[in-house]
Amino acid sequence: MIVVVDCNIVMAALIRDSYTRRLLTSQRIEACSPAYVFEELAEHAQEILRKSGLRDQEFNRLTSLLRRVITEVPEHAYRHRLGKAAEIVADADDAPYLAAASVLAENGECAIWTSDKAFLRKGKEIRQTFGILVLDSAALATRMRAIIGCVQ
Repeated sequence: MIVVVDCNIVMAALIRDSYTRRLLTSQRIEACSPAYVFEELAEHAQEILRKSGLRDQEFNRLTSLLRRVITEVPEHAYRHRLGKAAEIVADADDAPYLAAASVLAENGECAIWTSDKAFLRKGKEIRQTFGILVLDSAALATRMRAIIGCVQ
């Protein structure tokens, strides 16, 4: 399954060695994200370092790992869908994730993985409009267990 990973999930994976990090780096999902996700991470680097207790070198190592497991979707691939996505989501920063997912969904099942409550509340409308699931970590884990068996 293709999973568009919201920046808050990537930040959570950096902040704590957790189930989120293990799932994201497990290669059990085909993780994708708008290319600017790494720009967002750079903008929040000091916050991530403070919350995580990571040193710069560890942060850079983990960021490099995430760059290898998350396929970047270039803006030109989803730009034509940004308007429609922005009409649905409350936060303009979420529109690229929805627009990218809507393009990727043309090639098979696609979901958006987020912990953003406003984004999650729009899940039913997004499913009806684009055929895309909007899942939090628990729902994604449940779905993955159903698809491929137990995810550790």
